[in-house]
Amino acid sequence: MPRDTLPEDRRSGARAAACRHLRADGTHDTRHVETAHQGPKLHQHRLLNQLINERLQRFVAHHGVDPLLYQGRKSTREIRLHLFFGNNEYECRLEAGQGERLAFAEEAALYHDGTGMHRQPLGSGHLESRLSQAADSGGAGIPGHVRSALRSWQVYHFHDTGDRAPLREPCDIGDNAFLRPDGSNLAAFLYRLRETERQCYDNVVDTVRLVAPFFRDFSLRPMPAQPERIQLEWEEGASNAYFNAHALSDGTLRFICLATLLLQPRSTLPTAIILDEPDLGLQSLCVGDSG
Repeated sequence: MPRDTLPEDRRSGARAAACRHLRADGTHDTRHVETAHQGPKLHQHRLLNQLINERLQRFVAHHGVDPLLYQGRKSTREIRLHLFFGNNEYECRLEAGQGERLAFAEEAALYHDGTGMHRQPLGSGHLESRLSQAADSGGAGIPGHVRSALRSWQVYHFHDTGDRAPLREPCDIGDNAFLRPDGSNLAAFLYRLRETERQCYDNVVDTVRLVAPFFRDFSLRPMPAQPERIQLEWEEGASNAYFNAHALSDGTLRFICLATLLLQPRSTLPTAIILDEPDLGLQSLCVGDSG
């Protein structure tokens, strides 16, 4: 993507939450949650998402404990997470036990105000996060603010662009509250932007034209035979020919997803965006734009 495609205020919005420490026993230090490649770091970002939603043990059982720890449990016995965002913090320490399990050795939510730091311990020895339990019982207290922020962090991966990929198929027109992590509701979300956030929509169209000069605009409408459904249709130059998502290359389709994600209005922008291999399939589109 050309460097000048996104104004500075849009780039800042896409990394609104700073994550100063996300590490496995000191192994990783991530200053901003922006992009991640497959491996331990991305596993930890996904682990955080599952942890906050109380699905930690299911996630660990699926991936195994050793792949989440630096060089496995023979070298590393715990994962420490310490996250900073705004005036809040979240920290926990996960210890590897017998079998495929991680248990909380400690967990806490923190808040900074003019008088200092306030730390609310959430206990130890539990297998799933107690953040939601504390948030539900404490109303709009520290755990509630921390949970709300962390749940809005999102991992995006626009890998599946095959012929039968959801990206290329129709979707429910009402599924437009936010762009889904796999882009499966891209047409519905773009339709919403065109109808309610025209400037953001025009920014997406102009950005796509930078890498796909043949592209003129999207042609978004409810499907005539199924008005509750919509599919990604588009126009080429002065041509009157019909084109849909199946006529787009994998790289162009992924670029449209990225442009839509990063140029959406602030009201729908996640607090933090984690991109899984954002350059996948884009190399040929960016030739000549790197300078």
